Amino acid sequence: MFVTIARFERGKMIENAIKFSHLSGIKGIVIGSLNDKRYYKELMRLRDRLNADIKFLPNLPREEVLKILSKAKLYFHPTIGEHFGIPIIEAMASGVVPIVPKESGGSEIVPQFSYDNLEDAVRIGKEIIEKYSNNLRKEMHEKAIMFDKNNFKEKIYDVISKYLM
Repeated sequence: MFVTIARFERGKMIENAIKFSHLSGIKGIVIGSLNDKRYYKELMRLRDRLNADIKFLPNLPREEVLKILSKAKLYFHPTIGEHFGIPIIEAMASGVVPIVPKESGGSEIVPQFSYDNLEDAVRIGKEIIEKYSNNLRKEMHEKAIMFDKNNFKEKIYDVISKYLM
């Protein structure tokens, strides 16, 4: 199973998650706050038309999101051109392997799992599922720790303190 976390609004390109599910045959869940009801209805029609195995779960409490992430193997980030996606790090902190667009800030975090197009994303997703292990899950979690608020503060302090002395 894969998870996508994004606000239900047009700019988040959630239709890419539906197409990813359709092309890969991998079951998916899209979680996020419901901002645009018209877009949400368009997504449901696209899902039904493509017969994609994907559920939409808007406005879930945080504990439910974490429970779903704990069961997922993949995180699919559909938003091309996004500078940095917090959900990518949240997924990695849960041990989920992210698949991210090359044209995004996420590709700097996990370049080995970045895609150029949906066919590329499908290939990467299937490879991850075939090679999935607890070691990969642990590696994702450890990589996410470097984005922890306290680690970030320490690193910033180290850089700034060199210039203050």
